[in-house]
Amino acid sequence: MTQYVFPGLQPFIDSAARAMGVDLGHFGRTKLLWHCTQIQNALGQLPRMPDKQSQIDAMTYINAVRDSLACAVAGIDSAILDATSELELPLPEWAEREEGSATFQGRRDEPRRLRGADAPGSTRPASSVQRGAEALGERNGG
Repeated sequence: MTQYVFPGLQPFIDSAARAMGVDLGHFGRTKLLWHCTQIQNALGQLPRMPDKQSQIDAMTYINAVRDSLACAVAGIDSAILDATSELELPLPEWAEREEGSATFQGRRDEPRRLRGADAPGSTRPASSVQRGAEALGERNGG
């Protein structure tokens, strides 16, 4: 059996930035974001967890943190588009690239909705997110 060793988030962030054509100048600070730290620490602990259920619970927590970060980015996008529109400024490059995409539609007019364990109609129970957070907390001595 191959032992998985998580290399950290930075190589994945670097790769995504290159694919998006984004300058990496400010990406060194991503590790200071609470969400990135939580995800990196949890992914690093997955291989050492005692059983599959603990790993599943931790992954549920990881995905909930990811969803909250995605919502924050979507909210930032909406705020930028709102200010751009109100002040009649040109769209940022990322918005021009995304303008025809399905994810871009509606960003100017309405905030995107939370799509995580706490979202109405979610099939992921919040209790599994809590179990994942607890499992990770126990591994960290919390």
